[in-house]
Amino acid sequence: MITLTKTQIDTALSEIASPLAKYCYLQTFLREIDVSRDKTFQKKYSGFYHIRHRNRAWKKFYFSLLERSKFHPLSFSDVLNAIHRKTGRVEASFSSKLVATIDLSMPVIDKFVLQNANLVLPVYGENRIERVELLYETLREKIDNFSHSENGVYLVDSFLRRFPCCHITKTKMIDFVLWKIR
Repeated sequence: MITLTKTQIDTALSEIASPLAKYCYLQTFLREIDVSRDKTFQKKYSGFYHIRHRNRAWKKFYFSLLERSKFHPLSFSDVLNAIHRKTGRVEASFSSKLVATIDLSMPVIDKFVLQNANLVLPVYGENRIERVELLYETLREKIDNFSHSENGVYLVDSFLRRFPCCHITKTKMIDFVLWKIR
């Protein structure tokens, strides 16, 4: 269960204008350009989603996958497995960021989001990919359940009042608030 207070929600909303503007920029240009080639987009996306410490080959693969996903959307599992096959790494966070960029109803796996949803990323070991997939589904369910709660409705209403020109999903609104509460 996600438990946020109205005070936490109000404080988070007062601090998300700048990241929200960056997010809206990314969403505006996503479908207008070839993200596998546009270095400006890649730099802004990498800055927003903290894609650091990844080499050029990794980023080339990632942005090619993102570009392909615009025309043939991939599930979280598809992206997670594609990155794992290419790199040998289980990139839960970056997989979710790619999926959530294309499908605005999907959340992002982030340490603060997970912490505020009372979830923990599975550690290395047997069946890690399957455990990460289950975690993602649990996160989706928790966010959906929270959206129907009293404070979830408050969050969405407050978000819409504060950012009336920003057209994003309830999931993304909740995602932003969960991410901002540290």
